[in-house]
Amino acid sequence: MVDRFVATTDAGDDFWQRISDSVQTAFNEGAGHCLVEATHDDATDLNKSFSLLFEADGIRFEEPSVHLFSFNNPYGACKNCEGFGSVIGIDEDLVIPDKSLSVYEGAVACWRGEKMGEWLTELLQNAYKFNFPIHRPYFELNEYDRQLLWSGNKYFGGINRFFKYVEEQTYKIQYRVMLSRYRGKTKCPECQGTRLRGDANYVKIINKSITDVVLMQVKDSYGFFKTVELNAYDKKSCRPFA
Repeated sequence: MVDRFVATTDAGDDFWQRISDSVQTAFNEGAGHCLVEATHDDATDLNKSFSLLFEADGIRFEEPSVHLFSFNNPYGACKNCEGFGSVIGIDEDLVIPDKSLSVYEGAVACWRGEKMGEWLTELLQNAYKFNFPIHRPYFELNEYDRQLLWSGNKYFGGINRFFKYVEEQTYKIQYRVMLSRYRGKTKCPECQGTRLRGDANYVKIINKSITDVVLMQVKDSYGFFKTVELNAYDKKSCRPFA
C-alpha cells in the first residue's frame, strides 16, 4: 500500500501533486506495475491495473538515460546489428546494379529470366491499381515507392517476399547459388544504419526522434538546431541530458 486519499472536485494543486508522487512511487516499488482500487458512494468498487507495458504490443518503455542514445554503449546499441549499423543480408546494390533503369526495363536483376520474371509480370500487370511508376528510373523513385517495391502489397510480392521464397527453396542447389549471388553487407533494417536501438526513437523533441535528425542532411539538421524552441515541458525533460 502506497497511499490512500479521498477524491473531491475542489482539490488543489497540492492534492494532485501528492497523487502524482504516489503513482510514481507505486510504479517504482511495483517494478513497472500499479494497481488502483476505488470505492464510490454507491459502494461499487473499481479495480484498475496499470503498467509500463504498451497495451497494443507489450512494449516496455525504458526510462530514458544518456546511454539509451549512444550506440557505443551496449544499452543503446541496436539489438539486431549490435551497434554496427549493417548486417549480412540482401544487398540493394547487387539486386539493382543499374539504378538508371526503370522496373519495366529490368532494374531488378533477380527478376530477369522466364521463371523469376513472373514476379516482375505480377507487378507490371497490377501497377496501375496503386499508381506505381514502372517507367521511372529507380534512382528517381521517391522513398515511398522504393519501400513499396521492396515490401510489396496485396497486389504483388515485393523483393523481400521474393527472397523469402528463395530462402524456402534453398534445398535446391540453384536457389542456394542465387541467394549467395545477392548477399552482402547491407544496412540494418531495424535501425536504418543509425546503430541505435529502436525504442530510442520513441523519445521525440519537436516531433523529431534522434534517428530523424541523424538521417537528415547536414544543412537540414543545422537548420533544425538553429530554429528549435523548447516549451517548458521539453526543457524540463531534456535537463538531465544537457
